[in-house]
Amino acid sequence: MIRLGFVAGAGIYHAVQFAKMFNGLNEEFKHLDPYGGRPPMARIEGATVVKVFDENRQHAENLSRFANVPVVADTLEEMLEGVDAIYIGDDLTMKQYQYARPFIE
Repeated sequence: MIRLGFVAGAGIYHAVQFAKMFNGLNEEFKHLDPYGGRPPMARIEGATVVKVFDENRQHAENLSRFANVPVVADTLEEMLEGVDAIYIGDDLTMKQYQYARPFIE
């Protein structure tokens, strides 16, 4: 199983949909999904989102709950351990590239 970490954009459409495609939708917390709590349009097997980090902590916590992500990281550095790959989401700032540096150095 590939362990994914999601960085940035935790309240934006692509991260929300991809997280649900990997991890499913937790019905108990679907009201926290900013896009209506609909089930994922497809499921992707072989990988799971295990950590999320967003500068907007509330977005990360919500994604963690409704998409079954077990860990909300407090810092970007925490995302360096326990994952096999990182998804850097569009956070609508046009500056999300700034998150890539720790993962490629």
